Amino acid sequence: MKFIKRTILTILILIAVGLLFRGWFYRHLITYKSVGLRTNYAATNEKLVDYINANIDKQADTDIEQIIELGL
Repeated sequence: MKFIKRTILTILILIAVGLLFRGWFYRHLITYKSVGLRTNYAATNEKLVDYINANIDKQADTDIEQIIELGL
């Protein structure tokens, strides 16, 4: 019985520590490495190119949200 209580207490302490320090663990255990840059592709569809050019001409003062909307 003493062994079971000690085991459960140890598990609960480990879970509590894991919850408290999960951000620290994640930041120190997970690393990201760049695999390279994406290549840019030129649009070849004339209808798409005309649509993009028509919308760019309308919006001379674009911010990032408008650029994303245009891309979508």
